[in-house]
Amino acid sequence: MNKEEMLENLEYALKGVLCKGLEGIDLVVMSSNVELFIQEEAVKYSIDELVEKFYTPEMSINIFMEFLAKTGALEDPGENTIQ
Repeated sequence: MNKEEMLENLEYALKGVLCKGLEGIDLVVMSSNVELFIQEEAVKYSIDELVEKFYTPEMSINIFMEFLAKTGALEDPGENTIQ
């Protein structure tokens, strides 16, 4: 398996876990965040690093969540929150 196939599989797996049960804008936002993660973060890793760092779903989600935190996507929107 080459690196491109590994990245495609990682994207598919993350979307499968993180987008499950989401609809509408929530689905679009999460899917877009996963794609951004693959394009900006996961591509930096070698094939060996991809295997090592994304070996389990938990490891993959933790790295993805760190990426979201680093980009500010996890920050509380404050007063802009719709309830």
